[in-house]
Amino acid sequence: QAGTAWKISKGRHPSSEWRVGAAAKVLWRKGGYYNIQTSGFLQATNQGKAYIDNLVGNFGMGFGADVGVQYVDRIDPKTTTSMGLSILDIGDTRFSDDHANPIPMSINWGIGYKKEMEFGRISLGFDIRDIGKRTPFVNKTHLGGEFKLPTFDFWAGFNQLNYSWGFGFDLWVLKISLLSTAEELGY
Repeated sequence: QAGTAWKISKGRHPSSEWRVGAAAKVLWRKGGYYNIQTSGFLQATNQGKAYIDNLVGNFGMGFGADVGVQYVDRIDPKTTTSMGLSILDIGDTRFSDDHANPIPMSINWGIGYKKEMEFGRISLGFDIRDIGKRTPFVNKTHLGGEFKLPTFDFWAGFNQLNYSWGFGFDLWVLKISLLSTAEELGY
């Protein structure tokens, strides 16, 4: 994947700016999500790898493109708000092997808040993903926050209204993170 972005603002020390970005990507994908009937499980038991290979096919190559725009407003030198919109996999990313599931286009919108303090930083964010999909609103919603200290990070939020949390530490050449999250794959 390769991309580029531009910053658009007025003056030498602007309090707000627009950011616009675009990216192109080449992906290789094999298989995807399939509904297998009971007879399929029996075939998989008897035929094993040959059945699975026939089901998922070979690797296919696909080309995709992403674009995004973000507005950033610096309320004061230590407080920033932002809002952004992105369109990922424009027109769907399809692959040369028909067995490889395409990646559908998604439209995403989000807002953010960041406050720098003497002892660390607090960040809050809310976004709605896959705006155009016929998916329950709960599955599109994400809300979270970060409390960052010089060495430690703490995260908490909701991914599709499932509680998510995490923490980590950064010791220059060693960074370790632990997190827990859940994602709905069906209704």
